[in-house]
Amino acid sequence: MVSAEQSTICKINPMTGQRHTQLFSCCIFFFLIFSQVVLAQQAPIKITGTVTSAEDGQTLIGVNILEKGTDNGTVTEVDGTYALTAASDAVLVFSYIGFENQEIAVQGRLKIDVSLVEGAKLLSQVVVTGYKREIKSDVATSISSVKSKDIEKLVVNGLDQALQGQAAGVQVTQTTGAPGDDIAVRIRGAGTIGNNNPLFVIDGVPTTGNINMFSTNDIESIEVLKDGASAAIYGAQAANGVILITTKKGKAGKARFTFDASTGIQEANRLPKLLNAEDYLTIRNEAITNANALRDTIRWIELYDTAILDTLADTDWLGKVFSNAPIQRYALSATGGSEGGNFYILGEYQNQDGVFRGQGFKKYSLRFNGEAGSKRFKIGNNLSFSATDRKVINSSGDGFGGGNELNAIRYALIAAPVVPVYNADGSYVKVTSELGDPTLFGDGNANPLALIDATDWTIKRYRIFGNVFAELKPIESLRLRTTLGADLLFENGKLFKERLSQAIYDPTSLSESRVFDQNLVWNNTADFDQTFGKMKVSALVGMEAIVNKTNYLAASANNFSRTDPLFRYINNSVPADIKNLGASGIETEWALLSYFAQGGISYASRYVVNASVRRDGSSRFGDGNRWGVFPSVSAAWNVSNERFFENIPVISTLKLRASWGKLGNQEIGVYPYSSLVETGRRVYDFGDQSVTGARLVEAGNSNIRWETTTQTDFGIELGFLKDRLSIVADYYKKLTSDVLVRVPIPQAGGSQNPPYVNAGEVENKGLELSVSLRGGKKLNTASVQTSPRYTMRWCPSPTANPSRAASASPTGRLQKRRSVTPSARFSFGKWTAFFKRRRKLKPARFRRTTPVPAT
Repeated sequence: MVSAEQSTICKINPMTGQRHTQLFSCCIFFFLIFSQVVLAQQAPIKITGTVTSAEDGQTLIGVNILEKGTDNGTVTEVDGTYALTAASDAVLVFSYIGFENQEIAVQGRLKIDVSLVEGAKLLSQVVVTGYKREIKSDVATSISSVKSKDIEKLVVNGLDQALQGQAAGVQVTQTTGAPGDDIAVRIRGAGTIGNNNPLFVIDGVPTTGNINMFSTNDIESIEVLKDGASAAIYGAQAANGVILITTKKGKAGKARFTFDASTGIQEANRLPKLLNAEDYLTIRNEAITNANALRDTIRWIELYDTAILDTLADTDWLGKVFSNAPIQRYALSATGGSEGGNFYILGEYQNQDGVFRGQGFKKYSLRFNGEAGSKRFKIGNNLSFSATDRKVINSSGDGFGGGNELNAIRYALIAAPVVPVYNADGSYVKVTSELGDPTLFGDGNANPLALIDATDWTIKRYRIFGNVFAELKPIESLRLRTTLGADLLFENGKLFKERLSQAIYDPTSLSESRVFDQNLVWNNTADFDQTFGKMKVSALVGMEAIVNKTNYLAASANNFSRTDPLFRYINNSVPADIKNLGASGIETEWALLSYFAQGGISYASRYVVNASVRRDGSSRFGDGNRWGVFPSVSAAWNVSNERFFENIPVISTLKLRASWGKLGNQEIGVYPYSSLVETGRRVYDFGDQSVTGARLVEAGNSNIRWETTTQTDFGIELGFLKDRLSIVADYYKKLTSDVLVRVPIPQAGGSQNPPYVNAGEVENKGLELSVSLRGGKKLNTASVQTSPRYTMRWCPSPTANPSRAASASPTGRLQKRRSVTPSARFSFGKWTAFFKRRRKLKPARFRRTTPVPAT
């Protein structure tokens, strides 16, 4: 039973109940909306972006990105991009060795780009190690890196010059100083008596040819692989070291144009001071007096009266052939792109006159780099075209021997100052014999100016260089890439020499040559990188095939009736007989097939172990010695990343490393294992028939094998005060065995070139020290290198040519010789100094040789 009171309590007022119901419904409605908002804020979203350095805007590889308070994270790719699925209200922590950590709230954003501020920098640099990019803290080998910002502040004309003073252990010398002339690059000394040029790899395409056809404005970075472990991934091509050049790529954003112009005046410095006419006559009389003391009185030569000076010329020959010369360079570039692709275009013109009369160099170059695609798949290209026109006047050598033209500088140095430049009618005094009196004027030497004007020597080169590639990323940690590259070089050489005398340029002659060299490269790689907690594992496998073909054609003629520039062609010659015409041609071909692999493990960015192996097969060797295997191993300890090192703020970087690697050298010519036979030069009569004979030009040796270089390296990298001051020191020992040398054969064996034999051994070892001081945006570097060298060569007989070997051995056994060359090289900015220390050696066993440094 329900009481009346209870009934009254339970009774609902219609109006009041309606309000309560509406209020309850509104609460439920707002609660549902709030729940949806909360759930939406907590729902995971995909965040993408790019991480760059705040100092120079360069992208950073391997930056750790972690959702704060969780284990959810990722790292940036090679191009600095990342993708991470996280809560929309999460906080992302960006951390990178050498940079300050940065925390950023997502706040529902789908794209977040980050610029990290530098802390310590030495171990955080990204370097190219061969077929991939790596963080320097994960590299356990000796690699010197030069970035674009270091090159842009240099006033240089070629890539090879850009390396001068930039890396310890790398010597860059220009032998002549002539515009456009090749420059010699040596990494840790010369390891063979043959070709010592390093391998250049430009955007993945290897080449051993001239690189001054490329522009310094193209360069993104240059890495020098100096020790055996870093270069072993290139196997048979890496015995002399490897220089990796990466060109600039486009960047996302609106198109940006850059115009670069530079001009200047070149001047020949520190030329020797030669005698003037008065001093020359005085010295000439002294020479005559000394000569007369050894002669009979009747054979005395009369002295010259100084009064004849008024009738003689007083010619400053060096002043005639050397003068200030202009140089100019103009470059226009454009870069831009979007998330779906980017481009980089550069056009450059360079014109350099030589400080020596008659020399000059012009260069036209065009580059186009582009990429298109997505994160999973992209295609691209790195292509360049260049044309150079070089005007040559020989400025080295003595003019004797095949291919060694007369040296105009030599004639300027030995020309007497009393020799006039012109005759009374304004024509050249071509040779000194025209003036008579050889004792005073000379015995027929050429007038240097006449020799220069009588020489018309041009070398034109056209080059197409680059690659196209496709890259697939099926999963986050795996990258598949195929690249097809080409190096196509066409060279046209023309040398016209107008007759000066019976001894010089007689008769007037013309020689022309055509060279077409094509080098095709195809490589495929699979690159795997994965992080498991604190452990980072990387592996790369690949193959590479290189095919080279060179075609050479030459023709020559002499006895020209007209020497005007319009008539300097082969068909305008008037040959007296068939011997005045010449033609030759040859085609060579070689191939290299390679398989390689490398792997590395890095734990907590502290302990690093890397290894690689490459197997090369070269057609330059015989069937039994065609293949070679080149392994390497390296390890490093990043001491500064240890916890116990956190309380040492002064030292920002401390890294210890050691490496060992084995390399090969296939630059030994083409097919030296086979004999070369020449036919068609000799015709013999046998009875009533004429037959063509043959002769052995070069003896082959089917047993020759690879020149092998084994190198051990121990290094330490130190950084102070957030790497504002950094020191890198390396001790290395490089042993090259089985060096190919030509072994002389007895005269009874014929006049052919002797065969190659693996009979030499060269050892280089030394200490490299590099010091860099970075303050703000200013970077100064200094490097010191000491490189004692020990050599051991073999000589088969007492009649050995001393220019080919060290000393003769009557027994024909291996002779050990040491040539010790302690030297030091110091460079600061653009200034370079060389220091040498002489020491007394045992004359019975030692011989000292001292290389001449570049000036």
